[in-house]
Amino acid sequence: MQLFDIASRHRAWLAQSQSFVAANISNANTPGFAARHTQEFSEVLQAASSRPVTTNPAHISVSAALTQPVDDTSDGSPATHSGNTVDVDGELIRAGEIRGGYALNASVTKAFQRMLQASTRS
Repeated sequence: MQLFDIASRHRAWLAQSQSFVAANISNANTPGFAARHTQEFSEVLQAASSRPVTTNPAHISVSAALTQPVDDTSDGSPATHSGNTVDVDGELIRAGEIRGGYALNASVTKAFQRMLQASTRS
């Protein structure tokens, strides 16, 4: 896989993770709501690299694994008396990690782009 492809997949994973965190926080007071999170990025990347390459636009997209939510009810956080499993503090920590992931992704992509431009100028 190429670096720009990995960076693109990482940005898509971050966007999906951010969407789940936002949904979890907005449903923090919803009775019976189960918190959802994406798989770890390493698992998504490994699954994507082991899939066959699509040769036709009509084939199933490799990024389909990004849209599969993982129910996060087994992380040890107890459900509230209403059956809700959202841990707002944990969600805010995840939101901060996602923000850091976006910054890291942008920095790596920018550095690689500068290296690529410098190598083509010579």
